Amino acid sequence: MKNLITILCLFTVLFSNDKGNVMNKDEPKVVGVGGIFFKSDNPEETKKWYQENLGLPIDKWGTMFKSRDIDNPDQVNYLQWSPFDKKTDYFDPS
Repeated sequence: MKNLITILCLFTVLFSNDKGNVMNKDEPKVVGVGGIFFKSDNPEETKKWYQENLGLPIDKWGTMFKSRDIDNPDQVNYLQWSPFDKKTDYFDPS
């Protein structure tokens, strides 16, 4: 749960605009998020908890969330949610 709160706080910071104005077209910006990947002391227990308490449909890798593009509603986007073992080198170098 602590990891989820950290991720949500990060998204709030990334997508907030403290200037109170719209970004100009020349500024780089995040246009999508491919996944939420994080390290866990016990990824299998973490997946089990999310499945039992939040009803996420968990498979071997985690779960996929579907969303629609606001400007193109026919376009389906996917976001992968996956906990990894804390000893993984999958994120190296980071």
